[in-house]
Amino acid sequence: MVQVIFERAVGEGLASTDLADHLGIAPSTLSHLKTGRRLASSLGRDVIEKFAEFLNYPVLAVLILAEQVHLSDFYSPRNDLDRAIDRALQFMADDPEWEG
Repeated sequence: MVQVIFERAVGEGLASTDLADHLGIAPSTLSHLKTGRRLASSLGRDVIEKFAEFLNYPVLAVLILAEQVHLSDFYSPRNDLDRAIDRALQFMADDPEWEG
């Protein structure tokens, strides 16, 4: 994600200090993100929203790119699914119309 930010900044002719100002972060924070000394996953929601605005991306997309949201956040753990299946099977077993 940080690379995308810098590519967009270069495309728009923004210097690093101007980019940091636009994103509402210190130039040192931007530098640390670029060099990997700071991870995007440590950024606050307000900064993520500024990144999303700058990139014209949905906030959720930037949260995913920043590794703050994972695909596993969108589904229940397997044990919840197992319980739901067990309940459905029990319902069918108890229902005379489903009884075999």
